[in-house]
Amino acid sequence: MKRFVLAPFLLLTGIPSAFADEAGFRIEMIAAFEKAHPGVAFVPGDEALVVNAKGGDWDGRIINLHRIYLYCQNAAADDCDMVKRGDDNCHHQCGNAG
Repeated sequence: MKRFVLAPFLLLTGIPSAFADEAGFRIEMIAAFEKAHPGVAFVPGDEALVVNAKGGDWDGRIINLHRIYLYCQNAAADDCDMVKRGDDNCHHQCGNAG
């Protein structure tokens, strides 16, 4: 019940949609995928954090956003943005050096 009460508050406070709910995060990621891969359709999957790709080299692929979503809930906004963009430098800059 708390989640439903907090969701409108999170949206009104300016916290990015990625932190408000899984569906909003998926919508944001689909937009990023479509921008990076024109000609490929990215559509919601059967679960809130799953995206299906149709067309091009991505045809038939299933993209699981669970780990990125969880990371973004616990990371700084800049680190989250870096991961969502697929920035290669994030491995070292986001505290994941290894």
